[in-house]
Amino acid sequence: MKKILLIEKDEDIRSNLAQVLELVNYEVFTAEDGHHAAELAKRETPDMIICGSLLPLLDGYGLFQELQSHPATQHSKVLFFTPKQLNGNGHANGHVDTSIPMRQQFTFSEKPIAEISEPVTEVIRLNGVEDVLDVLIKDRDILYYKKKQIIFSEGNCSRNLYFVKKGKVKIYQTNDIGKQLVVDLYAENDFIGYIPLIENSNYTEIAEALEETELIVIPRGEFNQLIKTNQQVMDLFIHLLSKSVCEKKLQMIGLAYNSLRKKVADALVRINDKYNKSDMPAFSIDISRDNLAAIAGTATESLIRTLTDFKSEKLIDISNNCIKILNKKRLEDLSN
Repeated sequence: MKKILLIEKDEDIRSNLAQVLELVNYEVFTAEDGHHAAELAKRETPDMIICGSLLPLLDGYGLFQELQSHPATQHSKVLFFTPKQLNGNGHANGHVDTSIPMRQQFTFSEKPIAEISEPVTEVIRLNGVEDVLDVLIKDRDILYYKKKQIIFSEGNCSRNLYFVKKGKVKIYQTNDIGKQLVVDLYAENDFIGYIPLIENSNYTEIAEALEETELIVIPRGEFNQLIKTNQQVMDLFIHLLSKSVCEKKLQMIGLAYNSLRKKVADALVRINDKYNKSDMPAFSIDISRDNLAAIAGTATESLIRTLTDFKSEKLIDISNNCIKILNKKRLEDLSN
């Protein structure tokens, strides 16, 4: 069994990624800081090191230098994550924009440590994303869903991975009295349902089409086989899982502590960023008030009052039940 050393300061991300790697038959060792990781690497001599650049005590670059000089770790391969935007000194700014797809934010190098002379310049972008998608979705069956049609329900056995070819999908949970909380929104080129497949568990949420939607279906058995045998497929879903954990944490903090105005502003910005990636000024949010309230985590009546306030403040315009954002910056300031 091959060994992987996973180095990540965030406990939730570290735990989830370790679980994914163990499911595909790797022996995983974890560390939360560079000093602990260096000692662990020298003792266990892992086949691969998955490492973030923003580490406590000893950062990713310092860790590289230390492991390069040690004979036991010179031939370990490295999956080195770093934020795409660096400051003038070549170091990470320390900010991850969770509104940008993870595979567009992070870069990596997968080489033996001894071959990396300069970590900053040797870090390269994830190549072959199109090839990975081609492996996953080429020549697959397509399922067609009408607006409001349920794709899967809570408690269902997770049988498929879904890829959104066309349309929009919401993932939500309900409480005992039937109130909805939308926990995820999906658009074209998004994958749906990979977490329960990786965890080998049933669905804990409900997926519903927000409009006419086409989904490409990847059966569970084939997905599991690809995860085990294709390194780039595994890398892609590690990225997606990391992004999901970060977004869920931010969402839960917002629901717990944000004011009503902040919740509604955040919901509008989230929807705009998800479905208006080109930032077109003419884009309108066509969504029911009940769905928007479920995304914001508030009552529909409270949402409607807040939208009226936003309209009077010229932050948004409302026409034919569609919402057009007039001042995105002020909404972002509110949501932050």
